[in-house]
Amino acid sequence: MEKRLRRRFVLLATLAMGVVMLVLCVGLNLFNLWNQRAEAMRTLSYLSQNNGSFQTLPPQQNWVQPELPFWTPETRYQLRYFSVWLDDSGTPVLVMAEHVAAINAQQAGEYAQEVYRQGLTQGRMDQYRYLLTPQENGVLVVFLDCSREMQMARSLLLVTLILYPLVLLAVFALSALISGRAVRPIVESFQRQKQFITNAGHELKTPLAIINANADVLRLTYDENQWVDSIQHQTRRMSRLIQEMLRLARLEEDSGTKWSEVDLSALTEEMAADFSVLAQSGGRRFTSRVQSGLRLQGDEARLRELLSILLDNAVKYSPKGGTISLSLVKHGRRLLMRVSNSVEQPFSHQQLAHLFDRFYRCDDSRSSQTGGYGLGLAIAREIAQRHKGRLSAANQAGTDGAQVVFTLLL
Repeated sequence: MEKRLRRRFVLLATLAMGVVMLVLCVGLNLFNLWNQRAEAMRTLSYLSQNNGSFQTLPPQQNWVQPELPFWTPETRYQLRYFSVWLDDSGTPVLVMAEHVAAINAQQAGEYAQEVYRQGLTQGRMDQYRYLLTPQENGVLVVFLDCSREMQMARSLLLVTLILYPLVLLAVFALSALISGRAVRPIVESFQRQKQFITNAGHELKTPLAIINANADVLRLTYDENQWVDSIQHQTRRMSRLIQEMLRLARLEEDSGTKWSEVDLSALTEEMAADFSVLAQSGGRRFTSRVQSGLRLQGDEARLRELLSILLDNAVKYSPKGGTISLSLVKHGRRLLMRVSNSVEQPFSHQQLAHLFDRFYRCDDSRSSQTGGYGLGLAIAREIAQRHKGRLSAANQAGTDGAQVVFTLLL
């Protein structure tokens, strides 16, 4: 159990940090892209308002003062841009490409004509962002070289892609290092609980045996007596409850487990034959479909107990005239076993969530009639987990009404 808790702690800690880091990295990259685009559009807007260039003369009456957050006296020498005036037919009239070295005037005109044909007012073409603004006798298209910003964005993305797995690996290692100390209080609490159950179970065995022996003496003395019958019935119930509690405690301690190769197909067919007679005698239909030759490494006695619990519950809690089905097939690299039975009404989500809890019973009155204690499914899930399997329950619509199906993946 300690290993399972430590694995779960490490997994949850790594998953939580992974989600936080993913949101942080994605948010950082998206914000960087948005900020770069916003700055580029502010620059293009400023250039468009000033006839496609930065003013180098003293401020005139028709000159728009720069209100850019990054504006410095050196800004006009750092930016790379070019501007093209087009007439109403889309023909270049004037090209200003002296502030960029990657293209010439002819290429700048071709860029502007392509933007004009697309009919867009803003966007990106290659490494240039552009803004098209209508003028009196045509349009002005301003292009801004964003290659440096794009390279910075790629560098930031690369850094986050490298740091993300490294941080996750570090979190995983740190979580594994401190997991023992983190789960120690829980493990100690469970250990005390199991020790109490074991001690209480052994201590109760002796007085129960004495009570049962005294009841046998009373029966021999007074023949038939309802009070003696009640005492014997309750002592038997107490003895069965103590046995199941001790079984669950031993399972959690992983004591007495004998691993070997188990022919699960043969075991399932044997159990199906036994319980089909029991089901049919109670007025229930029993069907089974078992794929032959399915084997696994496990404890045959524990697997037999698991299957017995599932089939016994199916027989006990299915109504007369209902259907019980059992199947075992190969599911990829694993084995899939399904046990389903008819129910009078489907389980609620809350009932399904607590179905494998200890001492949980959906219907106390029904459980008292069948003699259940709410420990069977808890034992079954513990056995499944010991075999690195997963046992779950769900509602299912059947041909004759609602059904509950237990799925075991080994």
